[in-house]
Amino acid sequence: MEVPRSTLGRWRKNYKNFGLEGLENKSRAPLRKRQRQLTEETEKLILQVRKENPIWGKKKIKVILGREYGINISTSTTGRVLTKLVKIGKIMPASFYNGRLNIKKSRVFDNHAQRWQQ
Repeated sequence: MEVPRSTLGRWRKNYKNFGLEGLENKSRAPLRKRQRQLTEETEKLILQVRKENPIWGKKKIKVILGREYGINISTSTTGRVLTKLVKIGKIMPASFYNGRLNIKKSRVFDNHAQRWQQ
């Protein structure tokens, strides 16, 4: 295995200064990570509105939050919060109340734009 001389020099310097810990890989995570914009109060408000009206979706809840509470968040953010609440079991999906099952339909191909198989 050939290693560049510059790498060997760096390893030697790190070993001399820090011992074996100097040879371990350092974290490559950014020093400043993106801060969360959504507050816990807003999440609780979304949960409250959804519990009062279980079949409302993300678009309707976004409009209600803006109109009644003066909170301006995107529809996508509202949907992300609702998905999180469904995953942790605090609410049921709207399809549960509509009597629909969450069965994914298989795609139907009409022999158009399909790879040819041998």
